[in-house]
Amino acid sequence: MQWLSLGINALSGELPPELGQLFDLRSLGIGTNNFNGSLPSELGNLRRLQQ
Repeated sequence: MQWLSLGINALSGELPPELGQLFDLRSLGIGTNNFNGSLPSELGNLRRLQQ
């Protein structure tokens, strides 16, 4: 998967650390939600992430 858009879905809670396993991800859209907490450190595994 290279593109994941979760924006404008009224999602809440914390982002799951499992997102860090999407190694080919280049774009992650999470805007306009109600997420809280810190970004999972596992997102640092997404070396190809551009936006």
